Amino acid sequence: MEALEVRLEKHERNKRVIMVEIFLTSVFGSAIIYAICHISSVIGKCYLVHKTTKSNFSDEQTKALARMMSKDININIPK
Repeated sequence: MEALEVRLEKHERNKRVIMVEIFLTSVFGSAIIYAICHISSVIGKCYLVHKTTKSNFSDEQTKALARMMSKDININIPK
């Protein structure tokens, strides 16, 4: 009977270890994906600023680009 209890305890411990490993792996993977997205966003914005400063855009075009790159984007899709 004691051997069975020891086996069950080991099994429960292994299940917990596996669950923690899965959780940590998913958190780490999500962090990597977020970092890649953030870095690509920053690089894209830097490229856009570089292009706008090198070319002769009008004030309206520059304002439109600034609105596109702002965080408060409101996209209205016509029905």
